[in-house]
Amino acid sequence: YSKLRGEFVTLNSFQERWIPLIKTGTGGITRLELFDLSKDPRQLKNVIDEHPDVAQRMEDQLRNIHQRVLDDAPIWGKHAEKNGAGIHRLDTGRRSTFDAFAYVNRIPIEPDEDESQAILSGRIASRLANQEGRVLIKLPPDMNHYTYYGFRLAAASTVSSATGKCVGCHSLPSFGRASSDPAVPSLRNKAYSLGRLQKLLANETHHNIALDKQQTIQLLAFIYSLKDLSENAFREAIIEATVLDTSGDQK
Repeated sequence: YSKLRGEFVTLNSFQERWIPLIKTGTGGITRLELFDLSKDPRQLKNVIDEHPDVAQRMEDQLRNIHQRVLDDAPIWGKHAEKNGAGIHRLDTGRRSTFDAFAYVNRIPIEPDEDESQAILSGRIASRLANQEGRVLIKLPPDMNHYTYYGFRLAAASTVSSATGKCVGCHSLPSFGRASSDPAVPSLRNKAYSLGRLQKLLANETHHNIALDKQQTIQLLAFIYSLKDLSENAFREAIIEATVLDTSGDQK
């Protein structure tokens, strides 16, 4: 069942890797057919030659929609390098595995104007729950279950004081707070060992965060995902993202 479920989700989910094929002209609309559904609901008789005016009007509308979608899509690979194209809808310099994850899943990590971290965390939790329920969470190759649940721990600011609440101080999207006094260092590009992270979580600053060993490992995996990638590696992380099925996990 799990294997069939995974294959079904993969086949019915949009994959970023399809974009190069479509953008370079080797994919897209290649065959047109027209059916009169009032008389032929099973779509057995193609009547495109009998109604050329209707077919042309619908084709024009279809190609217009298709072109707008392509214009809004990113350009990957050698074509992006040649044309100097950047990452679509990502106007920051953040290029970590986590940022690739946030991109492919449309996770809101930038607070709106006057939005608190708690409200932003609520929006993130809502988005993740929605995507999990539809089995649409996608992970870049360097992320796994531990990384994903580590992010959920870090982003949970409204749960009990015994778990998570990292973003209460390590604010999104930098996972730090340079403007506070004292400044809270960013978690990006940190190289913690498990032992060092456990010691940090045990000090007075983090006295209200109590994680068991598995949760600490998950948090550590998430922190590793905040390391910067090259532009090419970042693109590959997005293109190669695969569906994560959390339905059988003990959370």
